[in-house]
Formats: sequence, structure tokens, C-alpha cells
Amino acid sequence: MRKIFFALALLIMLMSLLPATADSQTLGSAIPRQGQVALGVTGGMAQPLGQLGRAIALEGSSAASGLNLDRGLSGRAYADYYFTQRLAFGGFVAAGRAYMKDVTVSAASGGRTYERLLEGRTTQLGLYAKYFLPERGAWSSYVLGGAAHVDRRTQLAPEVALLYPGTTVFEVRDDRVGFMGGIGSDYAWNDRLSLGVVALLDYSGPLAYDFPWMGAGHDVNDWSFFTLQAGVSWHLGVGL
Repeated sequence: MRKIFFALALLIMLMSLLPATADSQTLGSAIPRQGQVALGVTGGMAQPLGQLGRAIALEGSSAASGLNLDRGLSGRAYADYYFTQRLAFGGFVAAGRAYMKDVTVSAASGGRTYERLLEGRTTQLGLYAKYFLPERGAWSSYVLGGAAHVDRRTQLAPEVALLYPGTTVFEVRDDRVGFMGGIGSDYAWNDRLSLGVVALLDYSGPLAYDFPWMGAGHDVNDWSFFTLQAGVSWHLGVGL
């Protein structure tokens, strides 16, 4: 499923680099957006950054150790209001999930591989602003930035206690204010339907918890993801 989302997002991004067709040369600029509302959904791949994606250090506690999370799935639902033809304000809800990569531990009796020792989940509720660049035929590109209330959860598998006897906390959860920014491009299929792709960077700061393999005093100092998503939006055409 992740490969399908990634391939779709890459295809739309490549299409945005092609010259607009004769039929769509004036479509974008001819569509009146000011005062309209658009609803949309996106879905795709989330790549953990920083300590979320850094390998763990099983041989000893280390400040350089990370959570070793693999790429996961993410999705968003949003609503935009076009304050002007180029400036839109919106709200969104988003969710993402990723698992730790497989960990192989060598022992005298042989190696053992542990799967999904840790699960990370992120849920967001936030606001943002979009600024659209001049249309290029049916294509319109934009930059966006905003803030969100972020609910973060990490859950450890019971097998962690086999590697680190004495582990008693198997779920960590907190709430933070996070920030997001990115770029995107939409293709106006017609005056109501748009297809697009968006690349985002989400950041919500440190996670105050000492994971067993990281040692005391070595919290996760960043909780950040790069997401690449493809999506569809429906313009209601409501003049307000």
C-alpha cells in the first residue's frame, strides 16, 4: 500500500513539470476561487526524521541512539476557504503510524529477530495558510505553513522486557503544539475537482521519556516527519 501511495504522488509531481495542454492553458486562471470552500483528503508515506529514524544501540546506552522507526502511512482531511484568489486559510485533521524496523540480536545460542518492538502514532488537529503562485495552465502550486495540537503515542511490545529486564512502562503519550510547512501542486481536472500532491515537514519537539536502550537523561530530542502525499479536493463553489 505504501508503494502505491508513493508511486501516485511521484506521478502527479512529475506531471506538474510538463507543459500545460492547449485545453488547459486558461483553465486555472479562469476559475474564480475567492470566497469558495474546498474539501479534500490526502494520503501517502511518512518518513521519520532525526532520532525517530536513527538506529538503536543495543550494545549500550547512547545519546546517539534513536527509535529506528521505518516509513509509515499518513493521511489528512482538510477544508480550505479562499480569502482571495491566491490566499487560502484552512483547518485539518491528520494521522500517521510507523513501526520500528526489525532488530536482530546475536547470542551464543544464535540470532533472534524481533519485529515491531515499538509503534509510533501521531494525531494532529490544526490550522494553516496557503499561498498560491501564479497558475500555469491547469496547474497551481502553493506553499503552506501552520500549527497544530499534536497527540503523540509510542507503544512498546512486551518483548522489550526480554531485552531490557525491569522495563515497566510500555506506553508513552503526550500532547504538544507542533508546526508544519511544505509545498504542493494541484491540477484542476475541472472547475470543481482537483488532483494534487503535497510534501510536508512536521515538527513537534522533544519527547520526555528515557527509552530503555537510550539510557537515563537521553530523551528523544525531536519528533519530526517528512510526508509525501497525493490527494483530491472538491471545490464547493460557495460564494460567501
